[in-house]
Amino acid sequence: MVRYLDCPLDSFPRTEKPPSKGLPESTMNQTGNVKVSESVVNHPSKVESKPQEASSVKDKKRHHSYVNSPFNVIPVTLKTSASSMKSSNLDHSASILRLKNPWESELPTVQLMLDHLRLHRSGSVNSARLSCWHLRKFCEHCQLGPEELIRLPREKAESLVQTFCNKKREKISSASANQTMSAIKTFFRCNGFSRENGRELRLEKYRVPPRTIVNEYVPTLREALTMAERAGCKRNRAIDYTLLTTGLRNTALRALCIRDIHDELARCEFPLLIKIEESWNKRIPGACKNGIPYYTFIAKIGAESIQSMLRERTSIFGEPELDEPLFISNYNQIPLNRRRIKILSPSELLVIVHKTARAADILDWNHVRVHSIRKSFESVLRSPLDDGTSMDQKDQEFLMGHILPGSQENYYDRSKVERLRDLYSKLVFEDRPTSKQINREVTDQMARMLKLDLPSIILAKETELGRKLVDKEAQEALEDAIKTKLGTTAVHQQKMVTLPELQAHLDLQWEVASPLPDGRVVIRKRES
Repeated sequence: MVRYLDCPLDSFPRTEKPPSKGLPESTMNQTGNVKVSESVVNHPSKVESKPQEASSVKDKKRHHSYVNSPFNVIPVTLKTSASSMKSSNLDHSASILRLKNPWESELPTVQLMLDHLRLHRSGSVNSARLSCWHLRKFCEHCQLGPEELIRLPREKAESLVQTFCNKKREKISSASANQTMSAIKTFFRCNGFSRENGRELRLEKYRVPPRTIVNEYVPTLREALTMAERAGCKRNRAIDYTLLTTGLRNTALRALCIRDIHDELARCEFPLLIKIEESWNKRIPGACKNGIPYYTFIAKIGAESIQSMLRERTSIFGEPELDEPLFISNYNQIPLNRRRIKILSPSELLVIVHKTARAADILDWNHVRVHSIRKSFESVLRSPLDDGTSMDQKDQEFLMGHILPGSQENYYDRSKVERLRDLYSKLVFEDRPTSKQINREVTDQMARMLKLDLPSIILAKETELGRKLVDKEAQEALEDAIKTKLGTTAVHQQKMVTLPELQAHLDLQWEVASPLPDGRVVIRKRES
């Protein structure tokens, strides 16, 4: 079944022809499709089926509003709704653990665990939800409530936890099984099963291999740029460029608001500054990972794509508010006033990445994740800058949102925003040849100017060594031939020129000394 993101299964038309009676005129649009009102969106079960003609739905192409605009909806093949599954899991956890909200429970035992996670751990809402999910699964396995679990003898609790985790390990990785065990053990430790009183649960963890194989493909810079160029619509293009030029995590990108970049975007101050702050966690839990604030920038190509997207968005939805999400969902079965404030779901963002990766002819497109493009950004940070220098390792880690190791974090100066902006502006987000390729091209051009026979030089060296030359050896052979041709005459003057200027200097009795990696050439003039 082909369904659309964030749309409950009940809202989709059945294959049989449904009755059209009872549908008020206000619920029908010009195409004959059912118009979903705000009350229906809040209650998916009330959505009625679209009237069909004699032919089945499979034989007809479904019509959508704005189908001709770049804001068309991305279809995804799913058996169930990921968002509905997540909400049902949370509701089930809330019923078993008596949760009022992510940090409050009516059960004292669960409240102790939540207080520990909030006050003594990272305080992440995602961590609290995950711990409650593990605890709920364990309660279902044991058919016992949280209050009953803490009354178990130590040996019985150990047996239940170890058996539960062993069954989980058969289906999931060692690291995930250890995570489950740690969450359940935290619950028991907060309720009296601690090392201090000699009741700590004695559990056997699972060995995690030093290197795990993950089916992931990290696009090269050329492939990432191709993904953005073939994105198909302005919103997806802006998303791809923003991911590539900022390295933002999934939640941080979805939490971006227009207000975060509005002022500098209006002034066309490129690159754009983005400050990821702890307050972002109120927008989406985990948007500022571990509550670590940092800032990064959006390159000019990303900023211009965002400008283009916002102009088109204004023509469809009207002038956007500053507190609206920068990247909104395109699901067109909800009213415009709700669609313009609907944040992208994680699954929809992943589908966008998969779609653009496939359009870029990446063979392993289904192994490209949002985090993979973050790794592409990290490779750009490690590459030579526009002036040939390299970015300091500390600056690289900061722009990635990482904590520097040891005492380096305390001594790193993050207050000089303009220094980092200037440094960031030297990053190369273009598919340029490497300095090695430029050096070889300059060497070949010099050899041709000196009327050297390149194939004969390479062939002679291969005959001497009795094998084919690697690129470095071929380069050295050409350089030796050039030096032999030029001789070792003393020089009176030396200077550097570009390739277009080289021929004019050769006509004035200048000679080539050596090429430089940046494409310039050192020339010299013989003494008279």
